[in-house]
Amino acid sequence: RPIVPEIRLVSLDFPCYAHVVCDPMEHQVLTAPPRPKSVLIVDDEQVLCNVLAEVFQHRGFEARCCFNGREALDVLELNAQQPDVILLDLCMPGLNGYEFLKAFRKDNQRTKVVIITGHPEDLGEVMAHSELLVADYFEKPFILKRVLEKVEELTS
Repeated sequence: RPIVPEIRLVSLDFPCYAHVVCDPMEHQVLTAPPRPKSVLIVDDEQVLCNVLAEVFQHRGFEARCCFNGREALDVLELNAQQPDVILLDLCMPGLNGYEFLKAFRKDNQRTKVVIITGHPEDLGEVMAHSELLVADYFEKPFILKRVLEKVEELTS
């Protein structure tokens, strides 16, 4: 005759206090999922902006594009949650990157900013102002892997 294993049911009682309604299911540790890292890409080259956004989204980032400095300031003003990193072109129509950065830094000193530019001659003016807190810069055309590594480093 085969041996049948004995099955035992175990009941666990969780400590409760008289003034607290206790449900055993409430003793599970509930934590909110971590907020995804976020990047705002501000560049008037729409194809580049959209490609960068897709690459960052594939890496688990929330990524958003703005195509000029004015649009970026408007988006940032409407959102309480600021991005972790801004990738910022300098040469754009309307409000350029330098003007955007001066306006943005009046209210936000925490968000990291990385310049991406095809006009390295424009870097001097921005880099001369330490109060603009530029974390790094890349000249276009840049190596995508290096930009990704820099953003991941800045958000870790």
